[in-house]
Amino acid sequence: MRRFVVIFTILLLPFTAFAGEPDAGTWTYLALKHDFSEKYSVTLRGEIRTKDNARATDQRFIRIFNRYKFLPWLTGEVNFEGNQSDLGGGQWRNAFRIHLGLNASARIGDFRLSTLQREYFFVASNVEPAKPCFLLSQFRVGYAPKDWAASPYLTAIWLTRPETFQRRLIAGADIRIFPSASLNIYYMFKTAYPSEKSTNILGLGLTVKI
Repeated sequence: MRRFVVIFTILLLPFTAFAGEPDAGTWTYLALKHDFSEKYSVTLRGEIRTKDNARATDQRFIRIFNRYKFLPWLTGEVNFEGNQSDLGGGQWRNAFRIHLGLNASARIGDFRLSTLQREYFFVASNVEPAKPCFLLSQFRVGYAPKDWAASPYLTAIWLTRPETFQRRLIAGADIRIFPSASLNIYYMFKTAYPSEKSTNILGLGLTVKI
C-alpha cells in the first residue's frame, strides 16, 4: 500500500500547476453491474455533476452500458443515456443519447494500456444541439499488479464537437474494497475551447457487481 500512495502522489504532480484555477466541481456516480457471461455485461449507472465550486448542479445522467468482448483485447459497446444539462439562465436541456464505442487494451507486465473511441448521438432533446453527434477519444495508462487491491492510472480525453473542443486530464485509482465492489477516485483538470475555461474536478464512483 505504501508503494501505491507514492505512485498515486507522483501521478498527481503534473496537475499541481492548475490548483489555482477559480472554478471547481464534483462528479459522483453509483453503478450496478451484472456479468451475463465472460463476454457480455450490463451496467446501470446514475451520475451527478456539479459546477460553480460545487454549489450548483451541472448535469444529471442515467446510463445503461451494454458491453461485449469480441476478443480478449477488444470490447464493443452500445449504451443508452438520459441526461439533464444546465444551459444557464434557468434553462435545462433534457436529452436522450445513444453511444457506440470500441475499447482496445493491452497488458505489458504490470501496466495496462487502453484506448476508447466513442461516438455520441442525440436522439431526442427539448433544446436541439448545434450538431447531432460528437466524438470522445480516451487514452489510459494504468499500473495494475495482480496482488494489488488498488490500481493508479493516468487518462487523457479529447471530446470533439463541431462548435467546441474539450480536453480532460485525469489522475486516479481504482480500488477494490470488496470482492463485488470497487471504488474509483480521481482528480480531473478540464479545459473547454475556444473559451479556454478550465475546471478542477474531484470524482468519486462506486461500482457494485450483482
